[in-house]
Amino acid sequence: MGLFRKLDHYSSFRRIALAQWEPPEHGLIYGGMDIDVTDAGPFLKELKEKHGQSVSYGVLVGKALAVALNAMPEINARVIGRKIWVKDDVDIYFQVDVGKGADLAGAVVRNADRKSMPAISAELAGRARKIRAGKDEQYEKAQKKGLIGSSPIWMLRLILRLFSFLMFKIGMPAAWLGASDPDPFGSIMVTNVGQFGIDVAYAPLVPWTKVPFVVLVGAAKQSPCVRDGEVVIREFLPVSITIDHRVMDGAHVGKFVAISKGFVEKPNEEGTVTVKGTTYGAAIPESEWGAPAGSVEKAEAVEPPTDPVDVAAAAASDVGVRDGEKGSTENGDAAEAPSPEAPAPDAPAKD
Repeated sequence: MGLFRKLDHYSSFRRIALAQWEPPEHGLIYGGMDIDVTDAGPFLKELKEKHGQSVSYGVLVGKALAVALNAMPEINARVIGRKIWVKDDVDIYFQVDVGKGADLAGAVVRNADRKSMPAISAELAGRARKIRAGKDEQYEKAQKKGLIGSSPIWMLRLILRLFSFLMFKIGMPAAWLGASDPDPFGSIMVTNVGQFGIDVAYAPLVPWTKVPFVVLVGAAKQSPCVRDGEVVIREFLPVSITIDHRVMDGAHVGKFVAISKGFVEKPNEEGTVTVKGTTYGAAIPESEWGAPAGSVEKAEAVEPPTDPVDVAAAAASDVGVRDGEKGSTENGDAAEAPSPEAPAPDAPAKD
């Protein structure tokens, strides 16, 4: 074609992207804010010292979103046809870098509102390592070697639409495409772009998954701000979100932001947050504040990873944790944003 030449190889994510997206035409809300994580950083470091499990900013944000969805069950939903269907469980879909940019996958943490951050981080780390080591049956069968990896892109588009129709309209399990989970996409998708040096970015929704929210975590940075009339330096973590306007309106957004931002700024092991005198979140028993016994060792026992990351391809196999900075794999960090111990990202979301 003269000035252009055909790309010979597509990652599984790129194949899905080409098959699923058309020019945007739907009602979406885009928002972002910079969240003050000056106090959150030391708290996450204390969690590691106490429980032996690193917790990244991505996991912190995912947990905060779970707390907000727990408090607002009416938006923990999907639009199917012309009706909104509410989901009982609060499940967070994290993106995973499976091969240093070669591909993306996703991991769903079930009932994240009722799990501690060390438990979430350990679960994600174990899953991510298993994927990268080529030992995750779902990723290998569905995304890497199955229909997604072998079908022509024009056919893959039809397959994804059929998958969505059968799962959400007919209620057929997604096992025929290789998914082992009854709901492989969760309530909300979370991915990290901070590891790429990006401060703020906005991701498109993944239409065939019906998930109405996608959240991106940027790179945390120190910035000057005014506190009590004084200019001080604080740590801020940029967080952005893309919202299906059919599920959430302006009033919902205000409450959702207040709860999730409040938890990120003042995290605690109980998993609750108080906003304007009202306490939200499913209080976690003290006996469950750490990672499940043996989970840290199990996660580290899996061989080191070898794959990439993003928001839509991960949706095809439900495995989505992304490595933060180097070292996150060794210490069992989940894949979203670098942990506060790393010298990088901690920035907030814009109001």
